[in-house]
Amino acid sequence: MDCNDKIYEGVFLERQNNLWGCVDIIGNTLIPCKYDIVSIRNYAYSASKITSLILPDSVTEIGEESFSYCQKLISVTLPKNIIKIPARVFSWCHKITSITIPYGVQKISFGAFEDCKELTSIFLPNSLVEIESRAFWGCTSLRTINIPPSVDIIAKDSFGQCYLNFIIIPSGTRDKFEKLLPEYRYTLVEQ
Repeated sequence: MDCNDKIYEGVFLERQNNLWGCVDIIGNTLIPCKYDIVSIRNYAYSASKITSLILPDSVTEIGEESFSYCQKLISVTLPKNIIKIPARVFSWCHKITSITIPYGVQKISFGAFEDCKELTSIFLPNSLVEIESRAFWGCTSLRTINIPPSVDIIAKDSFGQCYLNFIIIPSGTRDKFEKLLPEYRYTLVEQ
C-alpha cells in the first residue's frame, strides 16, 4: 500500500511543515511512513486496537496520552530523538511487557506507564534526570528496576502499587538514592 493513496481516519500525525501525515497499518502494527513525521498529537491513538508500535527516529515529540488505553499493545519501539516520555502516554496499556527508553530521554512524565500491569522490564538510560509522580504506578509485575546515576529527581509515588524486590543503583550512590526513595531504602542494591 502506498501512503500517498489514503489518509486514515482519526490519524493525527504531523510533518515538519504541519501537513497531515499517514500510517501503514500492517496487521495490527502502526508504522508512520513516507513523511518526515516529527510529532504525534495528544490522544492520537488512545484506545486503539494496535498490538505493535514502531515510531521512526524523525519523531521528536509525542503528545500526552497518545497511546493510552491501547489494551492490546504489546511491542513498542520508541524513536531515538525524543527527550521526554510524556504524561500517560502508555498508561493502561496492560499487555506491554518490556520497554527500552532511548538514550537522550531526560524525563519520564506523570503516569507515563501507569497501570501497565504486565510490564516486567524497563531500561532507563544514563541521560534520564527525572521520574515524575505515578510514572510506574500500578506496574504490578515490575519486580526489579535499574536506575542510572544521572537520575536526580524521583517523585515520592513514582513506583506506587509496584511490588519491587530490588532497585539496582550504581555503586557509591546509596546515600543519594536513600534520599530520593526513602520508602524503598531496604530494596536498594548497589552494583
